[in-house]
Amino acid sequence: MYLEFKASLAKISGVRSKIANGSLYLKISPMLKILFLLLLIPSQLIAATPQKISYQGRLKVSDVPASGTYSMTFKIYYHPDGSEPAVWNSGPVNVTVTNGQFIHVLGTVPPDLADLSAVDWENHECYLEITVDTIPSTTPTTLSPRERLVAVPYALNADKVGGKKASELIGPTGPTGPTGATGATGPTGSTGPTGTAGETGAQGPTGPTGPTGTTGPTGLTGPTGPSGTSSWTDEVGQVTTTVNVGIGVSSPSAALDVQGAMYSRRHGLTDGDTIAIDWNNGNVQSVILGGNRTLQFQNGQDGGKYILMLKQDAFGSRTVSWPDSVRWSGGTPPVLTATPNKSDYLGFIYNGVDSKYDCVAQQFDY
Repeated sequence: MYLEFKASLAKISGVRSKIANGSLYLKISPMLKILFLLLLIPSQLIAATPQKISYQGRLKVSDVPASGTYSMTFKIYYHPDGSEPAVWNSGPVNVTVTNGQFIHVLGTVPPDLADLSAVDWENHECYLEITVDTIPSTTPTTLSPRERLVAVPYALNADKVGGKKASELIGPTGPTGPTGATGATGPTGSTGPTGTAGETGAQGPTGPTGPTGTTGPTGLTGPTGPSGTSSWTDEVGQVTTTVNVGIGVSSPSAALDVQGAMYSRRHGLTDGDTIAIDWNNGNVQSVILGGNRTLQFQNGQDGGKYILMLKQDAFGSRTVSWPDSVRWSGGTPPVLTATPNKSDYLGFIYNGVDSKYDCVAQQFDY
């Protein structure tokens, strides 16, 4: 079996005039016979010589026209043989073959890796090398020797007019034409640098008074003036007065006259074997009982109203021992809720005459 290769090739820069046609016969795998026909087809008639080559061929396997997709690699070298690197490489290109016929335009990106613009057609002889393989790959076949690329008549004259190069068609410069009409005034240029200051002129007349400016920042605080009369007395952390005090009202009618809500924030107690409840920390206090506890009350104020919130922990059934200063209606303390995570509320008024916390309200199982 043999490979027949016929070519008519052109250097696309168009400076060479040789025309070459030949046949190359190589022994290859006995199952593969390939007939390649390479034609240069210019894609423009007037514009610059195209940087592509149209390659057409016929593929036969065992003398039967092939059909399917084959992997072909096209490379251009500056030497007919040797191991120097290719100046252009299409990379593996999947080429579709139908009834033995196929076509591929060299330099088309993609599928080629690059166009032919990197090839120096002017200063080098150029040679084409082709490798063919099946898909999936078996043993690639590289055609040898490489085929020299030379010009065809069209490519030879593609960048000329009447046989002359474009650079030879430039004539002498003609006479200067008449001056055209003056164009419209352009935009004003940027302001130039400020000149040196002139001499100070005579004092002009006083102008009208301008508008009042914005208020300036507040000045420094002056020294404290002498003490005046006051109804308030500071007694080391306590402020006392003998007159009515109003909050939210301009003319209080009682010792403390409040317009709006008034409340004491709840104070959370720390759980322990003995829990000391200081009513100076707030009129409403609460604790979660983690066991059976002993309570202590202190700093109650005569007539003061206090609320104690006792909550069972996750186990429940916690009990408390009340201080002797607590007085119960009927003389018997209540039984607290034993349910886990439930709360009891007890209200007291401190009787300063008897020094007792009288329980006046009881609500359980919340």
